[in-house]
Amino acid sequence: MGLGSTIKTERIAPPQLWTERNWRPAFWICALVGGGGLQAWTLRHFIELDGISYLDIAWGYAHGDWHQAINAYWSPLFSWVLAVVLRLSHAGRRHELIALHAMNFGFFVASIAAFDFLRGEIRSRRKNNGGRATQFALGSGAFALFAYSVFLYGSRYMLGAWLDQPDILVAAIVFLDTALLVRIAGGDRRFRTFVAFGVLLGLGYLTKTFLFPLGVVFLVCAFFAAQPVRRAAAHLAVASLLFAAIAGSWIAVISRAEKRFTFGTVGGIAYFIYSHGLQSGDIWFGGATQGFPIHAVARVMDSPEVLLFPAPKGTGETFPPMFDPGYYLAGAENQLTLHGEIEISRQTLPAIGRLLSQEKVLLAGILILMLLTGVRTFVRETLKLWPVWVPSALALTAYAMVQIEARLVEPFIVIVWVALFAAVCLPAADSAARVSSYVVGVIALFLCLPVAQAIVGDAQVLRSPVERHNLDLGAQWQVAEGLHKDGLAPGDRVAIIGNDFHNMEYWAQLDELTIVGEVPESDTTSFWSMAPDARNKILDIFASAGAKAALTYRIPAGVPRAGWQTIGGTPHSLYMFHNGMTVH
Repeated sequence: MGLGSTIKTERIAPPQLWTERNWRPAFWICALVGGGGLQAWTLRHFIELDGISYLDIAWGYAHGDWHQAINAYWSPLFSWVLAVVLRLSHAGRRHELIALHAMNFGFFVASIAAFDFLRGEIRSRRKNNGGRATQFALGSGAFALFAYSVFLYGSRYMLGAWLDQPDILVAAIVFLDTALLVRIAGGDRRFRTFVAFGVLLGLGYLTKTFLFPLGVVFLVCAFFAAQPVRRAAAHLAVASLLFAAIAGSWIAVISRAEKRFTFGTVGGIAYFIYSHGLQSGDIWFGGATQGFPIHAVARVMDSPEVLLFPAPKGTGETFPPMFDPGYYLAGAENQLTLHGEIEISRQTLPAIGRLLSQEKVLLAGILILMLLTGVRTFVRETLKLWPVWVPSALALTAYAMVQIEARLVEPFIVIVWVALFAAVCLPAADSAARVSSYVVGVIALFLCLPVAQAIVGDAQVLRSPVERHNLDLGAQWQVAEGLHKDGLAPGDRVAIIGNDFHNMEYWAQLDELTIVGEVPESDTTSFWSMAPDARNKILDIFASAGAKAALTYRIPAGVPRAGWQTIGGTPHSLYMFHNGMTVH
């Protein structure tokens, strides 16, 4: 079942809210400058633990250290591109975050172009109401305004050009995959279309593991959309082989590294974590119904909790538990159970509710336009557009069974909304056109107003010094410089007493240090309330584990600071070990 031919009702179509030709340049300007550019610049020093792990892997590739770089948890394409950017730009550790965010802004530009391409494909190939002269598709101007507004809102509040992860690139690939599927459903049998389709599906898997099963979904949809199949069978086979060749190469690499067949460990790990009521980043110690870790994090003490981390690669990991979660979850008994699904539902249902509450204007708008179209007509037109929304709807269903997070589901939500509004058919009356224009105008206002407010906020941040840009990165640099001056060298190991929650341990990444143990933030009060001799015993544990120093974010007032030295003008303090022991 195809999507039909290009609409040919422009001669008598209802009045336009404005023309598509006007909305398009306005959209590009708003997206590049306000939606992405300012945000990427003001948050150019943003980093999370995920981003630190990608940087660790990228530097591994950049230095040719394949043992460190190959990782079955983190998909490789983002780190590959980042490694090239770091090498070509000669960014160094001091400017690596700017290089990372500049690269992601390039991906954001690609996502804008990909979405505009998808919008054009849907617009040019959707049919009016079965060719009836009494109904017309939503005008191109109104449709463009709606689609662009949804993208701007989603890219700002659900995805964001500030990310230090590959989700922006994922969005660009998903938009392109969907656009090519629409083309195939519309009768495109050109060889290059299927080649591009297969290559993009393969690159999608290299960008995020989830896009491997979704790539299979896209291929199945292409099989049913390319009717008659016998005329497109050879081209479909080429697309499938390209997808299999690209994906299979990486599957072979990580399966060899893991010593078992796998196309990626992230899905199984996510399901295990959330089905057992854990959160991302939690340390797993095993249990009677969960199995027991093969590479266990050592819990040396319970109060305060003292943890030691075995390093998966030995060197090159800033924070080992986040560098390779699969290493620490080896031995977990991961099974699909009713109890697990109930546990996941307890987390995903509130997240779905929050997403829907943010989109109540969209829900109200589509309800009005559906009633204006007629429920039966709206359903029929929506079904005709199945190649647009089926892959995204299945992706959303899969995420709802494991984890709902805005940055993960943004492209799929945007596509579903665009497909629903593309299904609107208006009665051939000026009143219907006016109502639809009002509805789309109100939706655009509600979506774009918060985006405009955020742009103003970004412009105000630009007037602040770098140290006040969202995260106090200046302190992280000072800590890194202080540790270097005190004799710590790349490859050395350190321990931490709590963390500052903002930059996490970016100073360790800057100095190429590995964190081998910690007293978690929740136990720092207990640690500092101990007698000095008891605290020194914990420091001895870290020293025995190979740490050359311990670092803490803030020492409470009144606590003796014997052995601790403040690092520059920062709240951080350092305790150096000498010959594998503390100085009591």
